Formats: sequence, C-alpha cells, structure tokens
Amino acid sequence: MDINTLALDSKNLYAGGDFSISTSGSSDYATNIVGIVRSSGLQFPLAVGPTSDVHTITVIGDEHLFVGGGFQSCNEGSVLTPYIAIYKDNAWSAVGGGMDGYVGTSVMYDGNVYFAGPFTRYYMKDDRFPYTAHRIASYNLTTGLISAAGAVVASTTSANYAELRVFNDIMYLLIPASRVSTSMVGSIAKLNGDLFESMHGGFDRDRHQSVMGFQPSLAATVYVNGTLYAGGSFSMQGERQYANNVARYDPETGWSVLGNGLFDGTVSTMVDLDGFLLVGGTFTRSWNRTSGGDVVSLNGLALWNGDEWLAPFPTLSASAVVTSIVVDWNGSRRYVFVGGRFSTAGTVACNNVCMWDGEKWNALGLGVAYETTTPIINDMKLYGGRLYVGGYFNSAGGIVVRNLAVWTPWTGTWAPIAQFATPTNPITSIDVAAENDIVVVSGTCVLENFLWVFLARFCDRLGAFYFILAQICSISCHFLPFSQ
Repeated sequence: MDINTLALDSKNLYAGGDFSISTSGSSDYATNIVGIVRSSGLQFPLAVGPTSDVHTITVIGDEHLFVGGGFQSCNEGSVLTPYIAIYKDNAWSAVGGGMDGYVGTSVMYDGNVYFAGPFTRYYMKDDRFPYTAHRIASYNLTTGLISAAGAVVASTTSANYAELRVFNDIMYLLIPASRVSTSMVGSIAKLNGDLFESMHGGFDRDRHQSVMGFQPSLAATVYVNGTLYAGGSFSMQGERQYANNVARYDPETGWSVLGNGLFDGTVSTMVDLDGFLLVGGTFTRSWNRTSGGDVVSLNGLALWNGDEWLAPFPTLSASAVVTSIVVDWNGSRRYVFVGGRFSTAGTVACNNVCMWDGEKWNALGLGVAYETTTPIINDMKLYGGRLYVGGYFNSAGGIVVRNLAVWTPWTGTWAPIAQFATPTNPITSIDVAAENDIVVVSGTCVLENFLWVFLARFCDRLGAFYFILAQICSISCHFLPFSQ
C-alpha cells in the first residue's frame, strides 16, 4: 500500500496511490484514491476509483479532480480512462481518448491542466488515431481537448522523474539533471505560450539533494526584482560556467553565475530580502573576485548583493544547517526568522531557530530541542504574526511537543500543536492557509510506506487547536480538540 500524491480543495483532502481500503463508518471501499473531509476526518470513496495506481491529483474545483497514473479504467473497468480521468459529481469520465503511457505529474495553469509522464501519444474522444505528444501535454478545461505541449523531455526515462511547478505565475518543468539528454533541456524548462522551451541548457550534474521535495538537483527557486534564481546541489550549468549550487536566469542571455557560488555544501532555501537574494543551506564559504579573492565565511547563511557574497548578519555556529528562512515586515521594521540546526547566532545562544530584528540576533525563548538525539527544523511558515515550525524535536520553549509547534512573538511563548497525536518521525514540510477566522496548518511525515497528513486548525476566537490526523495506509483518522 503506497501513497503517491495529496491534494486539497476547500472541503476535502484527497490521497492517491496504490491501495484498497474500507472507509469511515461504511462498507464501501476506496480504490487507489480516497477523500477525507477536512472538518471531521471522515473518509469517503470517490465512486469506484481507478483500477490501478494513482500518481497525481490536480484540483479543478470542489470535488472536481483531474487524476493521472498507471490505470486504464475506473468503476471496475466500466469506464475506459487510459492513464487520465476526471472525477466530478460523484462519477468518473474519460479525458479525450487518453494517453499511451502513465501520467506522473500534473498542475493547473491558465485554464488548462498540464501533465507529464513517459507517454508518446494521446488520443481524441471517439478517435483512435494517435497524435504525437513528447511526454508533456495539456488538457483544456473549456474545450475538453488534449494538446501536445512541447518536446523538451529527452526520453521516457527522463519523464519518469519530471515535476511541474508554478513559480511567480510562470510554469516550469523540473527534471533531475542526470536523467536528461545533454542536448536537451537540462533540468528546467518553462512554458512559453502553449509550449515548453529549453532554458539555455539547464544544469549538468545531479547530486540528489531534495530539500523542498520538487526534484533532486533544484532545492529552491525565488524571484528577486523580476529575476529567477535557482539553488540546490549542482556544480555547473548550461554554458559550462561554474555555478556552485546557485545560479541566475535571464530570458535573453540564459544562466549566469553569482560570483563563485557557495562551497562545501548545498542550497536549501532562498528568499527576497529588500531586493537582494538571501540564501540558506549547508554551505560554509565563498570567495569574491571583486575583493581580490578573499574567502568569505558564511556558515549556512549568505546574501548576494548583486556583486558579491556577504555574511548578512553575524554568522551562525560552525556546521550550521539552514533549511528555512521567513521574512516578516511589522510596520517599518523587518524581522528575519531562520530555522534549521545550529546552536548560536552571533554571540546569542539559540536552539535551532532565531530572529534578526534589523540590529541584532534574538533567541526565540529556548527554541526547539530533542534531549536524546539531534533536533532540526525542516520548515517554517508565518501567518497572523505567529511562526509555525515543523521538523524533528520534542520540546519547544521547554514545553513538550512532538515535531510541530507555534511561536507567538507578542507573548514570547511556544505552544504545541496537538502534541498527543503527531507521529515520532520528522515533519518534512508544513503549509499554513486561512479559512474565514480559522488558520489551517498542514504537514507531512513519511515513515516507510506510511504518509501522515496533519490538518491542525487554530481558531483565535476559541483559543484552541483542532487536529486531524490521517495515517493514510491504514486510514485511521482522529478529530482531537487541543487547548493551548
């Protein structure tokens, strides 16, 4: 039993994979895709689902889904849906005449669903004549037609590892660099009009860094003053310039280096800081040509000012790991939260999380810790002035928690998020979104074939967390109120 993909609409969480399970309070079975009501945690089948594994789910609207995978049909074979299908009004239907190979990734963009996989042909409805599609295609929601979307993926092997992502309202195709022909896209392409185009070669080496979960060679991307920056684990890019884990893209000239890059580690996260690029990771140093080749000590945190790399603040402790950076503007003041694994920031003792207030470092109480092993913060999100953190730790501010916690700056206190329900394995990522007066915090944790999904709801009016825990493979869900 495997879980391959998750998706959310305003009412439900959807999980797709390779499983057959009975749903809450029902004798009905969910096959390869299941819905979970966000407000109650109850599971429900999506009619009779695909007959084989689901790899990707894209939400078109509430209870309206585009689904791709390795299946050939739905409803126990009564509805032919070769590798792609639509779920709407509690029924499955075909997307045109389907594809000739499985679909592994999809995303909604500009009125179309774009999808990729190791397919080479698509078919129109009631027409078995094959049309060529080079492993990327689109489905127009208005016309109901499938179209090819470019020829940038070099092989079916490359397409097995493709990911589609939207950044700054532009859609990109990301592929591990070792999986792509050197004459083709490298590891990144972008949509131009209706077709994907190569971005001047992309990156050349894949060292399997996957901090953000997008794909191995790119861990983070960000736009600063309209320019795309990419970071991760690579040493060269399209024109054979040495980029060393970070590079900049210009549509006219292609990829270019940022000084001599960042050494002795990789890039995990990047943000826009006052129009400059702020980078976090495991790197320790750079050196600048403009200052005579001086080595710059960085310890996991670096600022590119347009000409050279700088240590933006007093450095973190030796061997620091920075996995997440969050910038917050509060009136005229700017605050930079940094999370990961480190013990000091400048001369300030802190446990794996700290804040720069524009003048000095500040500890966030006692930070996060784990008394029997090495703790780490993997992801942070800011909402409503509160900082939500996820990772691997069992205390926050000296209070018992389990891998999820929230910091409230105006009280200077930490609080757990459903401390008695979360699993003991690390939280890999979290997201925060608002629904009316309720903040929804979701996170994921992977243990072998088990994917845990968290939906922790915090309502300011009630001053309490409400928590849904779903261990998808056994589908046991709990709705637990937890007061601060």
